[in-house]
Amino acid sequence: MKKNLYLIIVALSLSFNASANSDQLFSTAGCSVAGTASASKDSICDNDSTTLLLTGYFGAIQWQSYNGTSWVNETGVGFNTPNYAVGLITTTNFRAVVQGIGCPADTSNIFSIVVGFPAPTTTGATRCGFGPATLSASGVGTIKWFDSSSGGNLLATGNSFTPTIASTTTFYAAAVSNGGGSGTTPLPPETNTFASNARGYWFTAPSNFTLTGLYVLNPANGSTQNIAVVRFNPAVPPPVFSATTNAFTTLFLTQNNTTTGPITVNIPINAGDVIGVLGTRDFTDVNSYTTGTATTTINGQSVTLTRMGMQFPLATLAPQDLWTEVGGSISRVEMTYEVGCESPRTASIATV
Repeated sequence: MKKNLYLIIVALSLSFNASANSDQLFSTAGCSVAGTASASKDSICDNDSTTLLLTGYFGAIQWQSYNGTSWVNETGVGFNTPNYAVGLITTTNFRAVVQGIGCPADTSNIFSIVVGFPAPTTTGATRCGFGPATLSASGVGTIKWFDSSSGGNLLATGNSFTPTIASTTTFYAAAVSNGGGSGTTPLPPETNTFASNARGYWFTAPSNFTLTGLYVLNPANGSTQNIAVVRFNPAVPPPVFSATTNAFTTLFLTQNNTTTGPITVNIPINAGDVIGVLGTRDFTDVNSYTTGTATTTINGQSVTLTRMGMQFPLATLAPQDLWTEVGGSISRVEMTYEVGCESPRTASIATV
């Protein structure tokens, strides 16, 4: 009888321990699961943004970035959520640390957000005397050729470029991604005109893009175009009239330009930039007005164009003393653009 009682006690003890272990295993399995980390875009332009994503996790989230030496807790808005938006200026590694209550932390996979676009490799050319010289470049994306290491004029597109030279000249090639495509900003129709002083609009860039063309609408207003593009520093709108500002950088200016259609430009714009555009026709500075604040789109994103102007003619003077009037008429300047990243430029020398 004692022997049977002993066996019963042992059996109950084993059953209890198995049950306890089972509960413990279940608790551990449901504790601190880091899940899988990724991003909405794993390659972005300088100063662009992306959203860090976490799926299949269990516990409280803390996003971390690597500073080259150690992992650092992120503190931006959303650092503890599964959808965390970050803006970057350099390539950065990220991970998520997840911890359940009373449990050890679990760490997700590490992933990298690549910032920028690789510069192309170029090959120069040598010739004897005046004539053509064929330069070449290879890299990711589309190759564009310029006459300056920054800004300047777009000279050609393609892996090879054959300028005619009379002396040794340095040209520059950049690789451009084409992920977002291109487009033209739609504008409302003309309601009336105004002459003598320059008007236009300002807007906040919704993402990185490159202005590739500018066109003052309604050629009936005159045979020449006067256009200026400025970037406000810091990125705030101009003050309400009669206050004015000169806290801006002029990115582009053309006066009495006889081009009949869109004028080709190459103006990189970063997300968050506050950009001002002025545009008139003829030496009398005729503005093609549309009434009130307008809404357009850039790469599918809605953009508000708000009246901006100066009390001077653009045909003869550079942008100065800029102001805004909320709700006032804007001067219609159409923009064409490309969305994507432009790499640093690589020199290519045509030698005579």
